[in-house]
Amino acid sequence: MTQERISRRNFLRGSAISILAAGLQACKQAEPTAAPAPTNTTAPAAATNTPAPTKEFAVAATNTPLAATPTPLPAAAYKEAPMLAELVKAGKLPPVDERLPLEPLVVEPVAQIGKYGGMLTQLSTSGTNFGINGYWIVENFIKWNRDWSGHRPNLLTKWEWNADGTEITMYMRKGIKWSDGEPLTWDDWLFWFYDMIEDAKVALPRQSGTHVGGVAMKTEKLDDFTLKCSFAGPNPLFLEMLSRGAGARSSSWQFVPAHYMKQFHYKYTPAATETKDLLDRYNDPSRHTFLDMPTFCAMKVKEITLRESMVLERNPYYWKVDTEGNQLPYLDGSQIRFMADAEVLKLAATNGEMDFGNVGGVRDIAVMKENEAKGNFKVVLFKRGDNIEAGLMPLFCIADEGLKELIWNVKFRQALSWAIDRDKVNDIVFLGTAKPRQATQMPYGPEFQTERGKKVLAEWEAHCRDYQPETAKKLLDEIGVKDVNNDGFRERPDGTPLEIVVDVAVTSPNYVESFKLVTDDYAKVGLKMVMNTIDGTVINQRIVNCETAFRARNGTAGGLYIAQSFWTPVENTEYCICGQPYGQWYQSGGKQGLPPPPGSMIERLQQIYTDAIKVVDPKKRDDMVLDGYQIHIDEGPFNIGIVGDTVDPYAVKNTLKNVQEFGLTSSGVFGFPSTLDPEQWYKEG
Repeated sequence: MTQERISRRNFLRGSAISILAAGLQACKQAEPTAAPAPTNTTAPAAATNTPAPTKEFAVAATNTPLAATPTPLPAAAYKEAPMLAELVKAGKLPPVDERLPLEPLVVEPVAQIGKYGGMLTQLSTSGTNFGINGYWIVENFIKWNRDWSGHRPNLLTKWEWNADGTEITMYMRKGIKWSDGEPLTWDDWLFWFYDMIEDAKVALPRQSGTHVGGVAMKTEKLDDFTLKCSFAGPNPLFLEMLSRGAGARSSSWQFVPAHYMKQFHYKYTPAATETKDLLDRYNDPSRHTFLDMPTFCAMKVKEITLRESMVLERNPYYWKVDTEGNQLPYLDGSQIRFMADAEVLKLAATNGEMDFGNVGGVRDIAVMKENEAKGNFKVVLFKRGDNIEAGLMPLFCIADEGLKELIWNVKFRQALSWAIDRDKVNDIVFLGTAKPRQATQMPYGPEFQTERGKKVLAEWEAHCRDYQPETAKKLLDEIGVKDVNNDGFRERPDGTPLEIVVDVAVTSPNYVESFKLVTDDYAKVGLKMVMNTIDGTVINQRIVNCETAFRARNGTAGGLYIAQSFWTPVENTEYCICGQPYGQWYQSGGKQGLPPPPGSMIERLQQIYTDAIKVVDPKKRDDMVLDGYQIHIDEGPFNIGIVGDTVDPYAVKNTLKNVQEFGLTSSGVFGFPSTLDPEQWYKEG
């Protein structure tokens, strides 16, 4: 019976692969070559000597002297959407040249100059934030290039570092306005830092980059658009740290409308004795569901009905234009409908009810491609931004002392890795589209572009990767994990029952299917695995409370500033390797969480990170990061990968134009699809 099921799966896999082949090859061809090191921050001054506006896609930070303020284009050069022109004509809105900044940022369209009008129709299984975070609320200091070769200016037009990386001067784009017409200045970011992070009564969690050695940065506002930040030690990755996609770690989230938020802050409004209203607005999952809260992003929320729909409209004060001076976005707005589950969403997509969006996983690609003509869309296979998919993450801080001792034993973790048949998981769950490998970092990082880096990556990917059940049995025997009662399953060294209980998010079908297979693999070496399929929020709380020993988790990671806690526990986050309490301890400066055992690999990984982020020389910095990865090879795995390098199918309506077909998805650290510049998408027909 088992053989019959596998044969049928293989048949389905073959059918799917034949349909997918062209799409996967196209995806492969669209993928850029290995990216060079991100923008050199040794002494960057992202300056040009060309007239404003600066061309966004072409400009990168350089070491050239700081340029003079560019001369703005004449007002007649700027054009606007017809709906906004009508408001100007009616006296309800200032002219476009008064709404745009002195140096509007020029976005080069992917293919051609677009047309104004139309609504982007989207579907979402999230009834709270409706999945908009990566679309319309990611406007950081700097932004990833479309080909991931480094960063480009965004909110900042230029910046300068001193020689030792302890002081940066940042120049904000002059004249950006909030959606209510009020000016956006450094006061808005300083309100976040001093009145929300550093204020003990509000006390938002610290974000990476703002503190060095536990000491807060010092700021000096030279004018409304020029800010100098000084640090207690070298901090050369400050901009990259604060430009990581969406969410609290990103500078786009940290810029809050101070003129609006002060009414909820006790320091400015004596009646505001509680912080709830302030924090509710800051922590709002879609950031602008409080309809009166201004935004500086391309779209703003107009209407929202939880678990039903959200309507966004263009921000008339948005500060970007195309290469012909047309104010962006081209689209009038976005309509997002809530879908009860993924199956309902996919059905609606096949009926042509969506312009852009994810349509499942690899198992759905064949069906979606068969419905391309019916739904008038094209299936685009974006690379997932995950270095691993459905990995097994041991938590070293589990309260169960006996189990904790096993997890800390490298032979136990290696046995868990050798016992997994990754090829089988890849074939059955991922239809052969993934790559069996250990839980490494993303291959695009600058540290992997040297000969040493390539060698470390290859060795890390292969570490305890192959299916070697006999090796797993031998290691388990060596550490005293044996079947002492002849029931077919091994006991702990003290003779008590051993269960590998893995928390799996109920909303992650690939994880569930993967760990069904891993459960069978483990049984073959005498290990009893039990899947605890529960809600993801419950898993996160169990991690904080040290109540879980293993969890299923994908992972996105890239060196020092892309989810670095996947290789070194330095952030208070649920994906922190070895356990969130260790990252909490590091990020809080030892005030919360758990300290690492002296001399442990956790302490050494944290120290490497601490030292590396202070190094100005990028080559030396990359070598230090590779030293950290080598610890994973020599003493790991600490996070057990199964497969990686997977793809995400997206339906892109044939009438939606200027959509680039390469991107890294699946992670807030990238802010996908904001990296595709959706403000320059437009609809035709």
